[in-house]
Amino acid sequence: MSRNRLWHKWTGIILCLFLLLFSLSGILLNHRGWIANVNVPRGLLPERYEFRGWNGGLLRGSLPISRADSCSGGGRPQWGVPTRVGKSEGACLLYGAGGVWNSEWDADSTSAAPIISDFNNGLPQGADERTIRSMVMTPGGDVMATANFGLFRLDDNNEWRETPMGTRGERLSDATIRGDTLVVVGRSFLYISQAPYSTFKRIQLKAPKGMELKETLFKTFWKLHSGEMFGMAGRLVVDFIALILIFLSISGIICWLKPRAFHNALTKFNLKYHNKVGRLTIVLTAFVVVTGWTLRPPLMIPLVMTKTPPMVKHDNPWDDRLRMLRYDEKMGDWLLSTSDGFFSLSSLDAEPAIIEDGPKVSVMGLNVLEPDAEGRWLCGSFSGMTLWDRQTGKQTDYFTGHPISADKTRIAGSTPISGLLSGLPDMAPEPVDYSKGTSLLPQPENLQRLPMSLWNLCLEIHTGRLFFGSAATLFFIFVAGLLAVICLWTGWKCQSGRRKRAKVRGEIEPK
Repeated sequence: MSRNRLWHKWTGIILCLFLLLFSLSGILLNHRGWIANVNVPRGLLPERYEFRGWNGGLLRGSLPISRADSCSGGGRPQWGVPTRVGKSEGACLLYGAGGVWNSEWDADSTSAAPIISDFNNGLPQGADERTIRSMVMTPGGDVMATANFGLFRLDDNNEWRETPMGTRGERLSDATIRGDTLVVVGRSFLYISQAPYSTFKRIQLKAPKGMELKETLFKTFWKLHSGEMFGMAGRLVVDFIALILIFLSISGIICWLKPRAFHNALTKFNLKYHNKVGRLTIVLTAFVVVTGWTLRPPLMIPLVMTKTPPMVKHDNPWDDRLRMLRYDEKMGDWLLSTSDGFFSLSSLDAEPAIIEDGPKVSVMGLNVLEPDAEGRWLCGSFSGMTLWDRQTGKQTDYFTGHPISADKTRIAGSTPISGLLSGLPDMAPEPVDYSKGTSLLPQPENLQRLPMSLWNLCLEIHTGRLFFGSAATLFFIFVAGLLAVICLWTGWKCQSGRRKRAKVRGEIEPK
């Protein structure tokens, strides 16, 4: 057996199961809406996927709730919320990856552990659609929750009702309120409404002042790998390539299991089309394998650091770039967080201006953007937590208090921040660690095994984290991608050599 055949055989045997899982999960990842309501019991997954201490994004934030008649002399703010929400003096709604929970403290003992109860009536059953990104309260006491794909309002029966916004399937990322104006942030547009918040106006932000928005090569390769760059047609092409990889994996295993049964007609048919399909689609399969290979370290590092103009121009310069929005009372402007950094807007119809010295944020985006009592901004992401004074430009690490250097690689720290817990009675705000959670609030045991969305499970499979944990980010995709490239290349070389030999002998391929 030639060296190429040996390499093709054994790399294929090692990879076949993973290629099947990569391909199947990739198809489902490409069509999130298909499986939005499908959950997977967390008890079927490795123990590391259980929620402990509000980790894993289970807790993203909190919204203080107090009865309108219960705050006199108590030292806590009077929110003017209808009594339907809070039954005790201190109450707070918690939200995150599992939905919403109501936490209440006894009026005579706010130092004791609160009673935490489910508050998800009316929200979708699918864990993906139930994930809450932000919550706000209007001056009239209406509570709004922004989920991944919809805005929900709490009614008089403590049930959530979806508010139509005309988002056309756009993913939502944040919501904020100033006065009686509610602004919901989509990934590409803003949606603005005023009381009674029954209709929304979609706003496309103007192009940024004095700069051309660029994309990292990482984002470009990601869009190529998924086919998203070319819309639904591109996704379907990538789905087709995934089906080809599934066929090649299964037919290759059949060839390996019955190496001496080639006289059998079915086995001959299998071998013939394994070779033919592999040869004819080598460019397509190599394209998907190579682009996926580059999306994890170490190959992704130069891609993340390199920015180029988008390959496909959009009418909307902010397509899939918007993340969070807040009004800065101290500076008198809107503070916009995007995948391209921070911007300032004097009004929502003004040209955004880049803030050159903004904090360094993880490529996963901000999870916390809140002002402290002095008007400084808490900016939390998987790169840590920065305390940012916009007036002086000073940035400090929230945990150590050390100044953050002004070079381009500045990062607040290594603590991955997934949220901020604030508004609890007699307790200071505390960042929530994605890995460790928070000790400020006990997590009910029944939340430990909340179901995981099938979409998130597919993501864990596709990145290899399901098999090897977080270490997969560092080595698994690189090794698997390398072996896949070798398998495709040696398969091509085997066929190329075979066809050349047959041509020299004047032979034709067997029918």
